[in-house]
This record gives sequence, structure tokens and C-alpha cells, in this order.
Amino acid sequence: TSAAPRPGANGSASRNERNEALARAEVAVLFAMFACTTLGNSVLLTALYRRRKHASRMHVFMVHLCLADLVVAFFQVLPQLAWDITDVFLASDFACRFIKYMQIVGMFASTYMIVGTTVDRYQAVCFPMVTFKKRMAYWNAPVCAVWVVSLLLSVPQAVIFAKGEVYPGVYDCWGTFQPMWGVKAYITWMAMAIFVVPTAVLVWCQTKICRVIRLNIYFKTPQAEAAAAASAEAARGRGGGGRPAQGRVSSVTGVSRAMVKTVKMTLVIVIVYVLCWSPFFVAQLWSVWDPNPPFEDASVVRLVLIHLAFVKRCCGWITRIEDVFHRNHQRF
Repeated sequence: TSAAPRPGANGSASRNERNEALARAEVAVLFAMFACTTLGNSVLLTALYRRRKHASRMHVFMVHLCLADLVVAFFQVLPQLAWDITDVFLASDFACRFIKYMQIVGMFASTYMIVGTTVDRYQAVCFPMVTFKKRMAYWNAPVCAVWVVSLLLSVPQAVIFAKGEVYPGVYDCWGTFQPMWGVKAYITWMAMAIFVVPTAVLVWCQTKICRVIRLNIYFKTPQAEAAAAASAEAARGRGGGGRPAQGRVSSVTGVSRAMVKTVKMTLVIVIVYVLCWSPFFVAQLWSVWDPNPPFEDASVVRLVLIHLAFVKRCCGWITRIEDVFHRNHQRF
């Protein structure tokens, strides 16, 4: 059994029935996405490089998010663009396996870098004293772990895909699954590893962050300050040295306005990630688990769902670049 769980699968069986108008539209959209992704992330990397002496841990993750998005642009969007122009894969078997491998590396790296960024913000807000002790480096442990895990988890892709004869005289880069349930297992695994589990971690971290910030806002209100002053006065009256009892929330009263702004940016990235990936993976899982999926022959619907996942890569830099230029403007 042959299957191609990749964006924009160019089924050779339908090569003679190709909708040329739809193909041209897809080429135009992919070209725009590639140009937007490469230009935007290049500008952001340049801005981050110029302020490297004032870089923070958040900026380190932003650098690697840009690199991961560029991997997606050059190994997923660009090959798909060329593939749509030629209708079949014209390069060698090695190129087929390498491109397919790097496509998944980019997906894993981009996803897990977002998770790493959110976890880092969670630690910075909820456990600030622990975070401040960490040394800032462009290749710290979380970043290296993300790239290593992404490279390792992508290995099956290079084994499954190869260039072969899919129909008499027609060669293409295709994924072969034996037995029949192999494609179901693979797509389900990819959905769990790239969407379900990361989304669960992101939601949990953001929930904790929002709770801590809410407590921080409460403890900065006049009523809370008055209560703290009364508590200090009572402690002095008892000979307690004037220090009020402090609970767990004492570590959050120093959450700065800049920290809240950074958390808001992270939250936007998470929301865009979930909104863009949800339709794609729902469609992928539906197509392999339902014998007669309703959108199997709806080319336009399928392409919209597929390319919606690219939108996150295309526009992800927009959610990050405002923070960098805002900080540069403030410093100026």
C-alpha cells in the first residue's frame, strides 16, 4: 500500500486530471508564503543579532524559532512549490528522503521550540529566583534538547519515504506502509507528537501563568497593600520583626510589566499555533480513520486545510517582531 501523508500530495494517479487553475493558485499562495516567511524571519534575526549584547533568554528562543521556521520554509514550502510546478518529484532518491526528513525536523523543532518558550515563561513567572540563576546562552540545554529530539524523532520519515515507480513509467517521492494499518499508526503518532501532547503542555503552562499573574495583580491593589501594612504592624506589635507572613505568592509580586507583555506575546503564539494546526490534524486523522471522508475529493477544501498549517510559519514572526522593535525603540 502506498500513501503520502505530506502537504499537497501529488497523486500520480490523478496526474492527467490535474486542475491547472487550482495548481496555479496553489503555486501563487506557496510563493507568497515562502517570500513572507523568509523575509520576515530574516528581518527578525537581523534585529535580534543587532541587540545580541542585550539579549534575554526569551530572545534566545525567538532566534531558534526563526531558524525552525526557516527550515520549514526551505524544506517544506519551497519543495512543495517546485513539486506543484512539475507535478512529480524530479530529484534523486536521496533528495526525496532528505527533504522528507527535513520537513518533519522543521515541524518538530518549530513545535517543541514553542513548548520550550512557554515552559521558560512559566518558570520565569512562577519560579523567578530559579530562572534568574540560569546563564543566558544561545545554545542552552532546552534549545539543544529540542533540536536533538527533533532530529531523532524525524528518522522514520527518511525510511518510509523513497522515490519509486508508483505507476508504470511514473516515478514519485512516495510513502509506503505495510501493512494497511501502518499509515493509521503513523498519522496518529504524528498528531500526538506534534499537536495533542504539545497543546496539552501549552495549555497547562499558560493556565498556571495566568493564575500567577492574576494573583500578582491582586496583591498590587490598594486593598492588598493596606492589608499587608496592617499585617506588618501587627507583626511588629507581637515582636515579630515587622515582617508579615509570606505565602507562595510572594515570589510573584515582582512580576514586571515587561514580563506580562512577554507572556501575552507567548499566549498569542500558542493561540495561533492551536488554531492553525487543529484543522490540519483533524483532516489528516479523519482521512485515515474514516473509510469515506467527506473531503477526500474536495481539492479546494483539502488544500485550504493543508496550507492553513503553513500560515503559522508564515506569520509566526509577526507575533515576535513587535516585541523586539518595541524594546529597541524604548532603549533608543
